[in-house]
Amino acid sequence: MSWNNVEQNWNTERSKLKVEWDKLTDNDVEVIDGRRSQLETLLQKYHGYDPLKARSEVDTWLRQF
Repeated sequence: MSWNNVEQNWNTERSKLKVEWDKLTDNDVEVIDGRRSQLETLLQKYHGYDPLKARSEVDTWLRQF
Protein backbone atom coordinates (compact mmCIF):
# COMPACT_ATOMS: atom_id res chain seq x y z
CA MET A 1 0.00 0.00 0.00
CA SER A 2 1.17 3.53 -0.61
CA TRP A 3 0.60 6.55 1.56
CA ASN A 4 -1.78 7.86 -1.11
CA ASN A 5 -4.05 4.91 -0.31
CA VAL A 6 -3.94 5.83 3.36
CA GLU A 7 -4.91 9.43 2.57
CA GLN A 8 -7.75 8.38 0.31
CA ASN A 9 -9.12 5.92 2.86
CA TRP A 10 -8.25 7.88 5.97
CA ASN A 11 -11.41 7.04 7.91
CA THR A 12 -10.69 3.34 7.54
CA GLU A 13 -6.93 3.45 7.94
CA ARG A 14 -6.82 5.70 10.99
CA SER A 15 -7.87 2.92 13.35
CA LYS A 16 -4.93 0.82 12.16
CA LEU A 17 -2.53 3.52 13.33
CA LYS A 18 -3.70 3.22 16.92
CA VAL A 19 -3.33 -0.55 16.79
CA GLU A 20 0.24 -0.25 15.51
CA TRP A 21 1.29 2.67 17.71
CA ASP A 22 -0.72 2.47 20.92
CA LYS A 23 0.66 5.73 22.32
CA LEU A 24 -1.30 7.69 19.70
CA THR A 25 -4.46 9.22 21.11
CA ASP A 26 -7.71 9.95 19.30
CA ASN A 27 -6.66 13.59 19.26
CA ASP A 28 -3.31 12.65 17.68
CA VAL A 29 -5.09 10.77 14.92
CA GLU A 30 -7.24 13.85 14.29
CA VAL A 31 -4.10 16.00 14.07
CA ILE A 32 -2.46 13.55 11.66
CA ASP A 33 -5.51 13.78 9.37
CA GLY A 34 -3.90 11.64 6.68
CA ARG A 35 -0.56 13.48 6.67
CA ARG A 36 2.43 11.22 6.84
CA SER A 37 4.69 14.01 8.08
CA GLN A 38 2.42 14.52 11.10
CA LEU A 39 2.52 10.80 11.90
CA GLU A 40 6.30 10.75 11.66
CA THR A 41 6.55 13.81 13.93
CA LEU A 42 4.35 12.18 16.57
CA LEU A 43 6.32 8.93 16.38
CA GLN A 44 9.45 10.94 17.08
CA LYS A 45 7.75 12.62 20.03
CA TYR A 46 6.16 9.58 21.67
CA HIS A 47 8.60 6.83 20.78
CA GLY A 48 11.84 8.82 20.69
CA TYR A 49 12.55 7.87 17.09
CA ASP A 50 14.93 9.93 15.02
CA PRO A 51 13.50 11.13 11.68
CA LEU A 52 14.96 8.23 9.69
CA LYS A 53 13.63 5.66 12.15
CA ALA A 54 10.15 7.23 12.05
CA ARG A 55 10.15 7.10 8.23
CA SER A 56 11.35 3.50 8.30
CA GLU A 57 8.64 2.48 10.79
CA VAL A 58 5.92 4.01 8.60
CA ASP A 59 7.36 2.29 5.50
CA THR A 60 7.36 -1.05 7.33
CA TRP A 61 3.78 -0.50 8.46
CA LEU A 62 2.67 0.30 4.90
CA ARG A 63 4.25 -2.91 3.54
CA GLN A 64 1.99 -4.97 5.82
CA PHE A 65 -1.01 -4.16 3.66
